[in-house]
Amino acid sequence: MPVLPRGDALVFREGGGVVIYQLPRGLPSLCVDTDLFGRDGLSPRQVLDVLSQLRDGLGRCAWNVLAINAAVRAVTVGTPRQVFGVLRLAVTGKMVSPPMCESLEILGREVVWFRLCGAIEAVSGEMRKVAKT
Repeated sequence: MPVLPRGDALVFREGGGVVIYQLPRGLPSLCVDTDLFGRDGLSPRQVLDVLSQLRDGLGRCAWNVLAINAAVRAVTVGTPRQVFGVLRLAVTGKMVSPPMCESLEILGREVVWFRLCGAIEAVSGEMRKVAKT
């Protein structure tokens, strides 16, 4: 399970050791407007909870459409529509995309993890900025 993204790598903690997974060159980074995460009525805290549950659930599931769908639907914050919206924005940077679970399967676990971790960092950063004002 990755503990945090570092530039173009993910750091995983496995069996007492640390494994660094280097992402493929050319993987486009996403610049996501964090204000879009709350467009379906979720607070920033709820968005962060959804993203964290997605990261944890997708990290434990088999990597196929059925298992991915079950992991996404297991999120306990918000409605399925809200959860899929947050996931779509975090992974694709868009509010509309092809079928989400199929897209995740094709992108691969590592890319999805990297983008979820990046979205968590972006939303957390925005929350810290707001808390300082």
